[in-house]
Amino acid sequence: IYGAGSVPIVAVEEPEAHLHPAASRALWKAISDMPGQKLVATHSGDLLARVPLANVRRFCHDGTAIAVRQLQAGTLDKDDARKMALHVKATRGELLFARSWLLVEGATEVWVFEGIADLLGIDLEREGVRIVQYAQVMPDPFIRLADDLGIGWFCFADGDQDGQKYRKAAVDLLSGRSEADRVRTLPEATIEIHLCNAGFGTVYEDEVAIQKKPSITSKPGDPNYWTQVVAATPKRGKEARAIKVVEEMTKRGPGSAPPFLKGVLDAVVQIARGPTNGP
Repeated sequence: IYGAGSVPIVAVEEPEAHLHPAASRALWKAISDMPGQKLVATHSGDLLARVPLANVRRFCHDGTAIAVRQLQAGTLDKDDARKMALHVKATRGELLFARSWLLVEGATEVWVFEGIADLLGIDLEREGVRIVQYAQVMPDPFIRLADDLGIGWFCFADGDQDGQKYRKAAVDLLSGRSEADRVRTLPEATIEIHLCNAGFGTVYEDEVAIQKKPSITSKPGDPNYWTQVVAATPKRGKEARAIKVVEEMTKRGPGSAPPFLKGVLDAVVQIARGPTNGP
């Protein structure tokens, strides 16, 4: 006998099974419209992308037992919550299944790190590592969300003024963790200059337009030379140049991978292999 006001508890396991991705994305509305409390277990990024972040419960191993993690009230303000929700939808929710996030500024870093990982035989998917761009959002909302959900993270930034701003945002959220284990900034202003110093400068030299060559006043070997070369390349096409660098790196073999960038990948993989990470 049920009392007045009783509502059901509905438990559904992997409701997305055998559904087209478009149907999986539409499934959440049907589930949310059902009366009562709903408990849904899923491995679908498409379905998860439609679920409000506050409703997500992430099961993960904390080293001794299974922990249930969730976004805590007050972790994200209204604007950051909106941005995170949009980012989750854009990635089809798959980043919430990752064991660790490599937080990078933009698409150039994504291409370079994915290329180096392939070159070195590092299977990022198998390791549970997702590369996440943060330049349009700042890294701190991602870090706060990751800490609440038990997802490891490593923040990578350029060495320029913006990069130092991103570094500080990440360092402020270390909560006793080592900066060396979680945050790294390039010794150069940008990753393009770093790649030039690592032996891939010809890719950028070949992209300098004739009318821009007079702006390069330094000579090869001068500390400012690669900075001027990169500045003389077109603003558009940064990703294409990154792909060319990866192709050249692949031709030369694993030994050509810049040690600094390889160290970043090694660090984030170690985080992914460890227990649940949090403050």
